[in-house]
Amino acid sequence: MGIISPIPNEDGMVYYGGSGRNVQRVFGVCPADFLQMHTDLVGRGLKVRAPHAGAQIDFVFYCHALVGAGADVETLIREYNAAQKGDGAELMHALSLAKLYYHYNAAGYCVRIQRTHKSVSTADLAIDDIECELKVRHDQTWRRMEKHRELLYAGRDDEYYDILWGEIRSREQDLASALKNRAAEGFDQAACVILDLSDHFDSWNYHRLKYLQQEGHIRGLSTRPVPPVADACVLFSPYNAVNLNRVGFNPKAYWGYLPTDGRLIQGSSGDG
Repeated sequence: MGIISPIPNEDGMVYYGGSGRNVQRVFGVCPADFLQMHTDLVGRGLKVRAPHAGAQIDFVFYCHALVGAGADVETLIREYNAAQKGDGAELMHALSLAKLYYHYNAAGYCVRIQRTHKSVSTADLAIDDIECELKVRHDQTWRRMEKHRELLYAGRDDEYYDILWGEIRSREQDLASALKNRAAEGFDQAACVILDLSDHFDSWNYHRLKYLQQEGHIRGLSTRPVPPVADACVLFSPYNAVNLNRVGFNPKAYWGYLPTDGRLIQGSSGDG
């Protein structure tokens, strides 16, 4: 894959390959300023190879904010560059690292991204010297809905969305156990597992997490990063909705603890 340079237009859009996003409307940042951010990161080693505008633009914003806060982004950029040589899941994993780094660094934690090698079992990052393994849980709802797409083409939208919401409700039946199974995969590599739920379209919002807390599946739900704890799983759910009323880059996320295999968090300080 060759190196891709972002291309702006007069409408506020920035394109990476064939996909783009309106940084002017979504972030209140003009394309010229965004291009300067991109150029600064290229000077720090960023190499854009994947034509995925959403991921590339988000990474530039998160990484630029980290640089502005005085954080060392060298290892993060190397991890992101390497991830672009793989599949989309690797790219999303590297972007999630940037998000975690940003939020924990802004909250005053000491964060260290660790260079990973497939041949060596290495934790993804350390937060206040607690080694953490990041797992991104990908939602399968849209894949299961592919066989129903013809309903939309036939103008039967109501029928399609009835099936969609049925799929979402059915996932609630086994969601807690599915999350625990995903979290358990990381304990061989690190003391703490961080489970990123950002791939779960609009169903993963504060109200959904609040429901899981009320049902006893989540503890310590918070709008601030919760401390990483050895032998525990942290839930991390970035708020990804595109808000055209936002001013600047001010990302939000929701956090909590997921009890798994008897690993329970006592005395957690959530604000939800």
